[in-house]
Order: sequence, then structure tokens, then C-alpha cells
Amino acid sequence: MQLTELTNSSSSIMMVQRSRKNGFPFINRFKRGPMHEQIATAFQAYGEVGRVTVHHLTSISLLSTMHEDICHVAEKKGVGMIILPFHKRWGGADEEVTQDMGQGWSEVNQRVLQNAPCPVAVLVNRGASRRYEQEPETSVIARKRVCMIFIGGPHDRKVLELGNRMAEHPAITLLLVRFTSCTQSGDEGPRQNHWEIEKELDEEAVNGFKAKWQESVEYMEKNVTNITEEVLSIGKSKDCDLVIVGKQQQQQLEPNIEHAELGPIGDLFACSGNRITSSLLVIQDTRFMNPNEMKVV
Repeated sequence: MQLTELTNSSSSIMMVQRSRKNGFPFINRFKRGPMHEQIATAFQAYGEVGRVTVHHLTSISLLSTMHEDICHVAEKKGVGMIILPFHKRWGGADEEVTQDMGQGWSEVNQRVLQNAPCPVAVLVNRGASRRYEQEPETSVIARKRVCMIFIGGPHDRKVLELGNRMAEHPAITLLLVRFTSCTQSGDEGPRQNHWEIEKELDEEAVNGFKAKWQESVEYMEKNVTNITEEVLSIGKSKDCDLVIVGKQQQQQLEPNIEHAELGPIGDLFACSGNRITSSLLVIQDTRFMNPNEMKVV
């Protein structure tokens, strides 16, 4: 979906209002113009190179209601995952912020995360596409190096589900890094039972993934006391083009974060001055979202 902010054009406003009165988002399949044609061509090229079928839609809406369009189409089409662009982009030799779409677009993402009928991922682009373009022209396949971080919990298990898809692609080199330092809280009763159930589900997911891809996916376990520093070192190492993490990481990680839609680890990747070079995909499984985690007005 190509998201377009509603302008002050009276004709556009009337079309959107008429559409919403009927209970549907305003989805324009026939929008024309240089920018639209450019984006449509990019989608078509992606479909041909990636050998996937692409249906290009343009949603025209106020930022305050744009999440309704996204969620409506996702539910209608029965999609497996929504991928949203983070509102900041990086580039240049110093990897400084080159584009900030503003708080309005950040809030669009947060509303989608709160209301989506399926898992949602937010992509923090740190210029990985440029590195791919710089691969030698003689290369038959420009391989992408992807690192998955697993700490535990339902969002991290969703990371493994995506990893199962990515591992099938011949152009992807996949690394799974599991942190095993998270320990039992010592609580009794329901919280203790919940912890044990989650631990069993984590073990089952990781063991199943390892058994399926033991010859094609590199696996590494790290027993560390400072997960934050380890993850930062991965992002700085330039060994990976993309890092994938689950959004709700363990409670012992820093709770006071600037970008709530990314979670604590994702927030580290989005902060200037950390010398991160990897792009990041933060996945949230909406079935296990804490309703009090974010409030957007």
C-alpha cells in the first residue's frame, strides 16, 4: 500500500468522506502522476526480481485515520504480516538522519501496532539497499546477511517464523543468535506458571528451527549479563545488513525509551550516536500485545 496524506483539496476530501460513509477506506487503484508512476514501477520491478505477486494500492487519508485503512485492507485480504516504514531514515558517510517524516507518521505506526489484525513489523532503514546496489555487477546473486536475535517470548517466536521463510531464499545468509542469560524471576503462582510455559514454548520453537535448518543457518548462543551491549555490538559490526528482533523484549532491559513503537532494543538502533550500520526489522505479534504498552491520542 502506498500511503498518501490527504490534502486540502475539496474534491479529495469529498471522495474520502463518501467512501468512509459507506464503511470503507478510500483506496485509489487508478491514481496518476509522475511520483505515483515511479512508485508503481518500483513495486512492479520488486515483484519481477523477487518472483512474487504485487498488488499496488494507494490509500489517501488523514494521518489520524490512516491506520484504519491499513488495518481494514489487512483484515480484508487476510494478510500474514504488515510491514511499516519507520519515520526516520539514515544515510551518508556519517549515517546521520537524512529524512524525518515527523511525529504524525510515527503515531500512524503506533496506531497500527495497537489495532492491527495480524503481526506487524517496523523497518528501520539504515541504507542497506545502497550496500546491495554497490555489489559487483559480476555477482550473480548479491547475498544479504541477516541476523535474528532471540531472547524469548511470543514476539521472538514470530521472528523464527519469519526466519523459516527467509532461510528458503538462496540469496540470504541467516544467523540466529540466542541469549540465554534471562533467568527465572522467583515469583510463585500464576506468574511462575506463565514463565514456565513461555520457556517451554521458546525451547520448542528454537529446537524446531535448529533441526530444520541445521545445515544452512548458523546458530550461536550467548550467555551474557548485558544483552544491550551485545546487541549494539552486532549492529555496529557491519557483519549484518539486517537485524531482526521481537518488539517486547525482557523487562530487565531499559524501560524508558524514546521510540515506543520499536521497543527497547529497536530504540537503541534508532538513536543517533550509537554508530549502528545494520538496518532493523522489529516484529510484534499483536495477539500478545500489552494493551497498556502505548497510548496514542
